[in-house]
Amino acid sequence: IDGDGNIYLYAGDTIDLAAATVVVSADASGTVLLSAGSHFNNSSPIQDGNSGGDVLMTSGSVARSEDGDITVLAPNNVQLSIVNANSDGDAVLGDVIVTADYAGPNPGALSDNTGAISDNLLSGEGPNIVGDQAALRAGTGIGDGVAGAATDINVALNTLAAVTGSGDINVMDVEWLTIAAFNGLSGVTITNTPTNDSGLDDITIVTRADLTVSAGNPITNDDGGDITLRAEGGGGYQLILGSFTFPQAQADAAARDGYVATIRSAAENALVAGIAGGAEVWIGATDAASEGAWLWWDERTTPGPDKGIPFWSGFAAGSTVGGEYNNWAAGQPDNDADQDAAYMQADGTWNDWATTGPLTRPYVLEFADADVIVNAAVTVSGGTGAITLEADTDVTGDAAGDITTADGNVTITADLDDSSFAPNVNGTIHLDGNITAGTGTVTLSLADCDGYLGSGLNLATGRGTSPDGSIVSASQVIKSGLGALRLNGTNNAYTGTTTVNAGALIVNGEITTDGGAITVGTGALLGGNGRIGAGIAGRDVQVNAGGTLDPGDVDPGNCAIHYPGLLTVNGDVTFAIGGIFRVQLNSLNAGVDSGTYTPDGYDQLDARGMV
Repeated sequence: IDGDGNIYLYAGDTIDLAAATVVVSADASGTVLLSAGSHFNNSSPIQDGNSGGDVLMTSGSVARSEDGDITVLAPNNVQLSIVNANSDGDAVLGDVIVTADYAGPNPGALSDNTGAISDNLLSGEGPNIVGDQAALRAGTGIGDGVAGAATDINVALNTLAAVTGSGDINVMDVEWLTIAAFNGLSGVTITNTPTNDSGLDDITIVTRADLTVSAGNPITNDDGGDITLRAEGGGGYQLILGSFTFPQAQADAAARDGYVATIRSAAENALVAGIAGGAEVWIGATDAASEGAWLWWDERTTPGPDKGIPFWSGFAAGSTVGGEYNNWAAGQPDNDADQDAAYMQADGTWNDWATTGPLTRPYVLEFADADVIVNAAVTVSGGTGAITLEADTDVTGDAAGDITTADGNVTITADLDDSSFAPNVNGTIHLDGNITAGTGTVTLSLADCDGYLGSGLNLATGRGTSPDGSIVSASQVIKSGLGALRLNGTNNAYTGTTTVNAGALIVNGEITTDGGAITVGTGALLGGNGRIGAGIAGRDVQVNAGGTLDPGDVDPGNCAIHYPGLLTVNGDVTFAIGGIFRVQLNSLNAGVDSGTYTPDGYDQLDARGMV
């Protein structure tokens, strides 16, 4: 079905795009509507149909518009193949609305809190949904498998809002994604009532580039299951000048801990073309393994998520695989003289070329530069679900980004892939929201030296100034990773133990409660200018062999540079044999005395117990 205007398909029961060759296509800004369970009745008025009506898209079938909006509605289930609101691949994208458990033309009459949105695209892992903004609604789940698995909902979107009454929400975006408000929805939510909480329904959202939870658009799991937000890499680009064959470009990219750019959307193609600046550059596509079977490749020992994803089958008259993006120039690929690699031409289109000389060219390097940005609350209620935030680079967020679970674990990991592109850009944690884990464990891991929970810091004293960024409750806090993390919040009220396994934990704020000891492991460091414990003998410090206690802070750009300071411990301080107490004697002045937070004083440890 093709047309220049709008296309509306109604069915009193099920709409079935029953073959892979079925395409419903609108040109220009024409919209597409697939509405099951809706009697057309000569349009006056449209009436409720069968409450069991589905929208079934056979794998490979397509509903598309060049720039217009697409809406898919079913009182029961929606099985998605490809819904593309940017079929011409330009900079203008339409929006997408998908609703399972659709209430019907007469709202409320057909809804029975059942109906799921599922992935029925069986070949490849191309996007099920392409567009600018999307609103996904379901009664019993969005995506069958965890994000990144074959049966999640794959998208290429800028903005997402989603809700389901029960079941999982599992979404993977091939680029960057912002959780925001659209079409009456705000954020991402599983809405189970307390009486129906199973603790088994999870929210998992994975992106290749930045994942942003925007202000006022929280992520909430009211079923008590887990929440996982992961920006797993891809999204950083650099033009590498020089004369490379395709294998040389792959090897050089791997040596830089990256890969030759993979391109999975029109937006990404435009971005890479802009970075290339009109130069002809290699991109990371090859059919060397099997002639005509084009896929994206990554030569690293531990590859990223795009390695091996097929996107094109055949030569110039071939076809896309799994709804993946392509931008071949007219008549390409043609395999002239056994051409098994691809490059981007000056106009942004692609051509195939031989993997060896004589023609060499620069390439665009893609590397893991993906952040998780939390500017709204992330909350598990009704159960003991865990909250996991993972980023290839940074995990950041403002004071509105509280992280709360009743008694589940909270794990925050920056520098997920242990990359090392340059000093102090591997991965850090900058969070101003509070962390509440009840009896759960809070684990914090980062690579950089400038990490903090709570940005409020008086540089003249080196002490925290705000309760923002505090760990409110936890049975255990674990610091991992080689970077330095500052507890600058003044309301760290957790009563559990603290273990510093690696890097530095700097207490510039206050641990306001008595409770479990702080243990400093081999090769790790405890420092700070704040206070540990509330009352005398309230919280002890144990420095194990090879561990270090060093009052004051470290330089945010270099963990090996130490600043003097005054650390107060309301408890005993015990050094095992081989434990280190390191002090600086830079002047006759105590601690941070200059008003500029520079290392010109001497260290002090105020231990209000036994040493």
